[in-house]
Amino acid sequence: MIMNKHIIYLIGLLLTVCASKGYAQTEDEDSFKPIHRVSAFLGMSTLTNADDNLTGQVTVYGRHKTLFTNITLRYDYFFKRNWGVYVEGFMPGSDGPKPSEWMPLMENNAKGYDYTYTGDADKGNYTCSVITVVADYRLPLSSWEILPSAGMGFSLYDTNNTIDYLRKEKGTNRVEHVETVFKHSHGRYHVLCFVPGISVLKYVGKRLSIAANVSYVVNLHSMSAEQRRSDAYTHEVLENSSLSVHPGHFLRLGLGVSVQLGKT
Repeated sequence: MIMNKHIIYLIGLLLTVCASKGYAQTEDEDSFKPIHRVSAFLGMSTLTNADDNLTGQVTVYGRHKTLFTNITLRYDYFFKRNWGVYVEGFMPGSDGPKPSEWMPLMENNAKGYDYTYTGDADKGNYTCSVITVVADYRLPLSSWEILPSAGMGFSLYDTNNTIDYLRKEKGTNRVEHVETVFKHSHGRYHVLCFVPGISVLKYVGKRLSIAANVSYVVNLHSMSAEQRRSDAYTHEVLENSSLSVHPGHFLRLGLGVSVQLGKT
C-alpha cells in the first residue's frame, strides 16, 4: 500500500511541475490547431497488490503477482496546445493459467488432495482488459514531449460464471465438490478504476515518434462471489462462504510508436 501511495504522489508532482512550465511558454495559443494522435504500445504489466485471501484472489484473477505481456491502443485529442484527452484500450497478450495450475493454489493444504477440474473455465483466461478516458497535459521540449495524465475507466475481468472442481483426500474415498459462483452476469466483471500515468515521446520524423509509457491502474472496489463445498456423492453442503475480493492494482510499462494526424 505504501508503494501505491508513492506512485500516485510522484505522478501528481509531475502534473504540478508540468502545469507550471506550461504557463511560462511563449507559443501563440491562437495559432494552434487541434492535434489528433494514435499510438500503439507493447509492454509488460504486473499485479502490485492483491487480496490477502488467496482462494478468492486466484478465483477472481487466476494468477498471483504475475508478470504478463500486454498491448495498448490509444487515441489522443489535444484541443489546446498543452491540454488534451485520450481514450485507451489495454488488452492482455496471453491467457491465464490452465485449471490444473490454479486449482491447487486455491487450497491451503493442496498436497493432501488430488484434483479433478469440472468447471466451465476452459480457456483459463482471467487477465483483465482496461478501458479508460484520460486527461493529459502536453509539454513540448524541442523534439521531445512529456505527457503526464490522470483519468478514470473500467477494468473488465473475463471471469466465468462458475468455477468448480472435485478434490479427493489422498488415502480415502472422500470426494468433495468445490464450487465458486460469481455475482455478475455474462462472464464479465466491471471494476471502476483510476489511472494516473506519464508518457515520453521522441520525434523521429515530422509526424512519427517513439513513445514510452508508465501507468498505474488503481481498482477502486472489490468483487463478490459465493463458494460452496459439498460431499460429491450425497451433495450434503459442508461449508458456505462469501468472498469479497479486491482484484489488485496494475503497474504497466510500454514502448511503442505514435503517429500525429493533426498539425500544430
